[in-house]
Amino acid sequence: MPASAKTAQPGKPASFEAAIARLEELIAQMETGELALEASLAHCREGAQLLQYCEKQLVAAEKQLAVLEADGRFVPLKTPQ
Repeated sequence: MPASAKTAQPGKPASFEAAIARLEELIAQMETGELALEASLAHCREGAQLLQYCEKQLVAAEKQLAVLEADGRFVPLKTPQ
């Protein structure tokens, strides 16, 4: 585990990138088919929490995006709903 992930609060990733890396670890471990049922369930719960965290981070980042208009003005990015 990276040092930055160790310094994060329990249950909260150090960053979006750390959350993605942990999700990839969880998926790789589950894909082996060698986890016990309880471990698989724990991985699923942790993965769901990480996914929720990542979604919130993406929504926050999306709100910060802007598009440069031809006249040099920045306007908020309009995303399809």
